[in-house]
Amino acid sequence: MLLLVPPGVGKTHMAVALGREAIVTGYSVLFTP
Repeated sequence: MLLLVPPGVGKTHMAVALGREAIVTGYSVLFTP
């Protein structure tokens, strides 16, 4: 997933939340801020 939005809108927060849900449902996740 690639998020192209301005700074300060919560990209990292959203990416972490989506990644966590993916892990809970059985997917593997690689997060690099």
